[in-house]
Amino acid sequence: DAGPGAQKSESSLEPLLEQAEGQKLHVKPIAFVSAQPARDICNVAEVKGADLVLLGWHRPLFNRAALGGTVSQVLSEAGTTVGVLVDRGLQTIKRVLVPFHGTEHDRAALRLAQRMATQSGISITVLHVVKPGQLPDSAVQGLSREMTELFHEPGSPGGEVAVKMVEHADPAAAALVEAASDQPTPYDLVLIGLGADWGLEQRQFGINQEYFIRKCRVSLLVLHAPQPRKTGRPRSAKSSLATPS
Repeated sequence: DAGPGAQKSESSLEPLLEQAEGQKLHVKPIAFVSAQPARDICNVAEVKGADLVLLGWHRPLFNRAALGGTVSQVLSEAGTTVGVLVDRGLQTIKRVLVPFHGTEHDRAALRLAQRMATQSGISITVLHVVKPGQLPDSAVQGLSREMTELFHEPGSPGGEVAVKMVEHADPAAAALVEAASDQPTPYDLVLIGLGADWGLEQRQFGINQEYFIRKCRVSLLVLHAPQPRKTGRPRSAKSSLATPS
């Protein structure tokens, strides 16, 4: 008997299961009561071989970090990529923005965007922000080639991929301007790596790390790449683990 707490968790997953069934996706729900949810989320992800842990974002209490608490612990301890979804009315995903500044977390966002583009034909815009005066033509050509090779795998449907390179002293401000653009159509989702460049930092207190979350009006998926493992063999990643928001 899993108890009333687990039964309530199972019922909260029903909308997700119904949506997955409508899209013919296989979803296996797991519900249990935990005194240490962050540790157990990481353990389940490890046992199941998940290559993505998806967490729902909850508005923090006053003077508490958006990426603190259980979310912070999972970000620090998970041996796989972690995504934190900030849902602002996300219904369908047709056009996605990926701000890029070269960090490993940015590359985790690119890898997820690549999966979405090749499997669903979603339109992707990669926004590469560089410091003023550092935008040579060779950099534009090199990044365009890299994106073409990444997003267009042989035999995949592949969506449209556009690369924009802009000069700006504040990468977060540049990304917010692009996210607000509705040309040719509004963005449905922003995939963004966790990092100070985007006004997203992993701290226990303060509001600086919430800058992009507070300012962006588009749904966000904040990506955190796993830290390199010091011991043990790398494992095979085959699935994803989502937790209810």
